[in-house]
Amino acid sequence: MTAIDYPGCEERLKVHEGGEYTDGVHPYDPGGPTRWGITIADAKMYWKSDSTAEDVRGMPWSVAQAIYRSKYWARQRCDDLPAGVDDCIFDYGVNSGYARSGKVLRRVLGMPDDDWHTTDAVVAACANRDPHKLIDATCDERMKFLEGLSIWPTYRGGWTTRVREVRAYAHSLADHAATPVSTAMPKPTFTPIAADKSAKAVHNPPATAKKVIAVGGGAAVVASGGLVHWMGAHPFETGGLVAAGAVLVGLGLHAIERSHQAKQEGPTPGIIPVPIAPPAHN
Repeated sequence: MTAIDYPGCEERLKVHEGGEYTDGVHPYDPGGPTRWGITIADAKMYWKSDSTAEDVRGMPWSVAQAIYRSKYWARQRCDDLPAGVDDCIFDYGVNSGYARSGKVLRRVLGMPDDDWHTTDAVVAACANRDPHKLIDATCDERMKFLEGLSIWPTYRGGWTTRVREVRAYAHSLADHAATPVSTAMPKPTFTPIAADKSAKAVHNPPATAKKVIAVGGGAAVVASGGLVHWMGAHPFETGGLVAAGAVLVGLGLHAIERSHQAKQEGPTPGIIPVPIAPPAHN
């Protein structure tokens, strides 16, 4: 159990997510109103359903803490992961989504990645691997994923620093956990190299969604005078056509979203699973 790791992991996360308010005006970081790394969408889901931009601007750190603890740490069962691996998966999930971090953990364990959840089988598999090797495998994969994003040139400095610091701190947590109680040193602390806030490391949502909406909603605009007259004279048929158009637009948007999600969670080439090698117990 590594619940005692959480406070330090949270403090390290706070450095990189930052407490300043942003409104998402940067074209490569379209998260909308954001503070402490918590977007307005998460504020509405986990805090106040009617959250406004001003609510986000004034969001207390305690609210962000509660969201991070429930949405990322608890959801990924970090309390059940080996020390150090917990921080790697926690930070990856915050930065790129828990669905991706969960699948990456399965991939470095050599398990099927058809699910992102940290199941009992995942926890057991982690216990049979060297935590240091899991940390390196996860951080190596994360860097490859980041380098493949279209916004890598913009955020490479902040992301590189962040992953480097996660790796170092995670290794220190693993070392501390492996130290015999009789000679244990104080819990490692995190000293940031730089407090450089970086954007969410995800594939940008496709712009094609707007095109689908435009095609689905523009029929009346291109309709000729004769067609407009026919539509007015046949309200029932017109209603059916409008409904069918709405269904097609919805299906198109759903397909685009599914494609984008699959790309976001897709595997990074070249991952070599960490072999089974139970760590030595003191």
